Amino acid sequence: MGEINFLVVEMTRRCNLRCKHCLRGYPEPTDLDCKEFTNELIQAKINRINILTLSGGEPSLNVSGLENLLEVLKFLKITLNQCCIATNGTYCSKQFIQAIKKIFKYSQKPKECIFAVSRTSYHFESMRDIGIPLPSMAYIGYRLGKKLEDNLYTMGADDKFDEIVAEGRAKGFGIKLPEYGNVINMNVYGQVFSASELSYETQRNAEHRHLIDFIK
Repeated sequence: MGEINFLVVEMTRRCNLRCKHCLRGYPEPTDLDCKEFTNELIQAKINRINILTLSGGEPSLNVSGLENLLEVLKFLKITLNQCCIATNGTYCSKQFIQAIKKIFKYSQKPKECIFAVSRTSYHFESMRDIGIPLPSMAYIGYRLGKKLEDNLYTMGADDKFDEIVAEGRAKGFGIKLPEYGNVINMNVYGQVFSASELSYETQRNAEHRHLIDFIK
């Protein structure tokens, strides 16, 4: 049986913002293929994921995908230690919050799960340009409820990035971003890449791998 230490799953390539620092590229109308996601887990015989990060795009735009992902974990009896959701915080629907609550509850350490809301100047700029109102952290905490309000975390508020990742829109603007290592990334098609291969352009031109390649 296989164990994954750190898995990032791209829930969707849709996004309601157009941030200059985005290393993904421009949004695409594609959501996670749960069939391929399931097949990858089965082939690698995964029985445990220590840290699962749900990203995008903007994951709040694919609530059904979040619900299906949880059902897959339950069906395959995969132990989830901890989960993190990375969102821009602009679309905290009741359905989205409920889906995240259920995933956190399923994990072994719900109090250590993270609801990360991006708060960089690039997000504020894009919201202003598009005309999207910015929900307060207090409001998001209220939507999460008292049991999970301590899970709320502000991500990237100081805009301090140390290394350059020449990917997506960030490449054109020469913006500095952190490069994360030792992480397995699965895109919406169920294709697996290393942490440095994050933009859609890079993924289209690179040879993808499978989860089983990372299991010793």
